Amino acid sequence: MGKKIPVRTGCQNCSRCTGSIGGNAARKTVRGTGVALGAVVTVGLSLLFIRRCRACDHPMGSHHH
Repeated sequence: MGKKIPVRTGCQNCSRCTGSIGGNAARKTVRGTGVALGAVVTVGLSLLFIRRCRACDHPMGSHHH
């Protein structure tokens, strides 16, 4: 048997799954800059505490509550 590949689906309340291509690109640039800066400042420890969605694997901060 082959290796199982997890199936990822989009969330209805995730701004990354439901957003436009241009909006997602801008959001990714801004968030990526902040995450990278936080990782440099905390020597990578901040990346361990980012909660991710089980369905789409995006950070929970991009989900509407």
